[in-house]
Order: sequence, then C-alpha cells, then structure tokens
Amino acid sequence: MKGEQDVNRVVEQYSDIIRRLCMIHLKNYADTEDIFQTVFLKYVLSSVSFENEEHEKAWKV
Repeated sequence: MKGEQDVNRVVEQYSDIIRRLCMIHLKNYADTEDIFQTVFLKYVLSSVSFENEEHEKAWKV
C-alpha cells in the first residue's frame, strides 16, 4: 500500500487528466466519479514499483 504523501501527490498531479478522459469517454458525471475513485483506489492498493514518472503516468492514464 502507498503512503499518504505519495497518494496526495499522485491525486494532485493526475486528477484533472483522469477526470477529463473519463468525461470524454463516458459523458456521464456519476460514472466518471466512479472510475476516478477506482483508478486511485487501485493505485493505493497496488504494490507496483514504477521505474519513472512516465511509467507511473502511463499506468494511471
């Protein structure tokens, strides 16, 4: 599981792009919020170690 600081950093860094992509594809606010939460929940529970920032971004987006 990821630390609180790491999770906060990732949410701040990627929340806008994830929300935008979800809205483009889903065209529904409620579904967008569900997917948004799922993405970050999977990140928090993941034990994946990323090689660099681009690898981390590709995993989320």
